[in-house]
This record gives sequence, structure tokens and C-alpha cells, in this order.
Amino acid sequence: MRNWLKAVRQAWQPKTTRKSAGDPVRNWLNSDDDLPGGVTLVNGYQQSAWVYACVQAIAEQVALTPFRFSLGEKKGEQILERGPVVDLFNRPHPHLSRFEFWELLIAHLLLRGRAFLVALDSEDHILRLDGAEAPSRLLLLDPDRVQRICSAHELQGWRYHGHPNAPLASQVLLPEEVLFIRQPNPFDFWDGLSPYSVALLAAQSDYAAAQFMKGLMVNNADSGLIITTEAQLPDDQREQVLSALRARKRRVGLADQPLVLWNNLKVQKPTVSTADLEFLANRKFNRLEICAVFRVPQEILGFTEDANRSVSDSARLNFIENRIAPLCRRIEVALEPILRLAAGRGQEIYGFFDVDSLPVMQQARRERFNAARGAFEMGVPLAICNQVFDLGLPGNLIHAERSYLPTTMQEVTASVPNPTRNPNLNLLTTDH
Repeated sequence: MRNWLKAVRQAWQPKTTRKSAGDPVRNWLNSDDDLPGGVTLVNGYQQSAWVYACVQAIAEQVALTPFRFSLGEKKGEQILERGPVVDLFNRPHPHLSRFEFWELLIAHLLLRGRAFLVALDSEDHILRLDGAEAPSRLLLLDPDRVQRICSAHELQGWRYHGHPNAPLASQVLLPEEVLFIRQPNPFDFWDGLSPYSVALLAAQSDYAAAQFMKGLMVNNADSGLIITTEAQLPDDQREQVLSALRARKRRVGLADQPLVLWNNLKVQKPTVSTADLEFLANRKFNRLEICAVFRVPQEILGFTEDANRSVSDSARLNFIENRIAPLCRRIEVALEPILRLAAGRGQEIYGFFDVDSLPVMQQARRERFNAARGAFEMGVPLAICNQVFDLGLPGNLIHAERSYLPTTMQEVTASVPNPTRNPNLNLLTTDH
């Protein structure tokens, strides 16, 4: 009995074995970065500061953009303030707030290039998107656990591999039960191409540079020592030298201990190459490359060393107009089946991100109104000004097609009825 208990305890006792590359994420979380084979970037969202910052900047901005609903017309005047659809998107899931829902959706699209959304009833049963029952919950599935099932060049369904702690059990889902949103991929029709896969090389280079900087700081800015000798050392003496070198570098942040050598051992200190000295410039270039792939200006991430206030405002406006607004439009179109299912039959409810309500867009609209005012004072009708300057005014204004001029201006022929030319003064005069 004692031997059996001893064997059970040994089996369940945590083993302090040598680090292995089988689980690099766990090794990285335990600060075991010296993996076999060199530095390994396993998850850029967790290990790369620039990837995390870009994804969070886009996801948080989309989550902060109000998602509104209009009845009968896209972006119409009849805005819904309450109702089942509004309640559904205000709290998509009991364990997900609306901010977490949008952030997870954007993170799946940016990191994996695809997102899977299912509609559930009050008992967590999956609903068909072409059915008649309105959903009570919305659930985002992990893209890494969803596998497509294709047969005869047709999509037959999706196989979801859940784990014990997942909110949904493992099962096979029909195409009518899954809302599949993806980034366009010219190489695979059934898959999405994520920006992270394109920026992976830059993220790996930046992570390796960060590890080099960490190792340099841990070693007191010393790149190490090389011991040379004319004869081969015995094993015991070799271990003594290595132990002395390890003890010299064991105390981080303190002065190096003196090292005593014997048997004509010589110490050589390797020099840092030019490429090693430029790793800060390389990290900056990798940051710019990652930001360019995700289309996030570096001013959004807080880097303002090369920008003033006007440049930062222009960068934020460009970020909203050229990155956030197109992404919001893509999501609006993708969510139309969910809105039709939630609205029920007999109603047409459209959902849209109110990008124009953001402060930076309001400032841009005020500038467009100031430019349109000059055109309107020149006699351009308000309907044309609304179309050219994108003012967002309704098209049913009674004076939209009329032209107006300021009352202080008069026509030249009315104030100078009989002009004559004086040859002596060469000026335009009138007869009195």
C-alpha cells in the first residue's frame, strides 16, 4: 500500500525538468525565453507590443463608435432607441458586454482574418439565421476551433471543437446556423487573410530585437566573455571556469565580480557589431511596418516625436475615415442576417455605426460647412452644396434647389448704366 501511494504521489508531483520547446507559450509566460533553437514568437498579440497596440487601437475605436438602428431606411430619421434588437446588441451575451463583443469581433478579424457568430435562444440552442425565432444571445466562436466541411466544391457545414471551459459544446454546425465574416483572401475562397499574417515577419524581428535588448540589460550591458587556452582543459577544470563565469553574471544590476583564471587562460571580450548597435533603429522601422500593415498611424499609438498638433489631428481624421469607417461598413453588411432574424417578419431594421457622431468627424463636418457657405453665397443651390461637400443634410428641403445672393451686392450694369471712356484719364466714367 505504501509503495502504491508513493507511486501515485510521484506521478502527480510537478516535475522540475529541463525546459522544452513543446509548450513555448508556457515557457514565455514563465520568463523562460531562452528556448531551444533561438527566440520564438508564438503569439504576436501577447508577445509583440506593436501588434497588441494596433489591434487594440482599432478594436477600441470600433467599440466606442455608437451602433444605431433605423426603421425602414438605412441611416434614416426614424432611429430606434429601445426594443428587442437594441437590447440584444446592448448585451449580446450574459458574459459579454457590448464593448467586449465588438472588441472580440475585431480582434478575430485582424488576428485570424475570420470571425464566426452564432445566434442562440434563451436555452443556448443554436438558431438558424433563415428561421423565424428571434435570438436572445449572440456568441462569438474561437476561429482556431472551427473547421470547414466541404464536399463536391460546396460548403456542407462547420465542425466546432470546443473544450471543457468553452461556452459551447463540440458539434457540427450547418452553414445556415453560422454567420461567417472574413477578410478577403485571393488565395483561399473559404478562408480569410489577416493583417497579422502579413506583419508576422516584422513582429518576429521586433521580438528578437527586444530579446536582444533584454539579454543586454540582464548581463549589465556586457555581451559575454570568451576564454581561450592553448591546451584542452579537463572536464573538472572546465566546469570550474564555467561556474566562475556564471557566478560573475548572476547578480543583475550590480557590478561584475572579479574573475581569477589559471593555466594560461586568456579572456577575450567579443565586440558588438554595427547591426547590433542599430537595433533601436531597426525596432522603429519594424514598428512603422506593423503600423502600415494594420493601417494605424503611429500618432494613434502615442508616438508624437515627429508630429505637432495639426499633424496628429490629421492622422486621427485619416484613421477614422480610411480605417475605421470601411471596417464598420463591412461589419454592417455582414450583420444584416442577424438583424433580419432579430427584427422578425414585417419589419425592416438596419444597423449602422454612427461614425459621423465622433468628435473628429464633427470637426471635419464643421470645416465642410464653412467651405460650403462660401459656395452658397456665390449662388450655388443648397442641394448641390450638400452633394459636393457631403454635408449630410436631408434632401427634402423646400429651398434646396433655389439660388440666393447677398442683398449688399448689386449688378455692375445697374450701378453704371451709361459707361463712357475718357481718353485723357483712361478710366471708366459715367455721364451726370
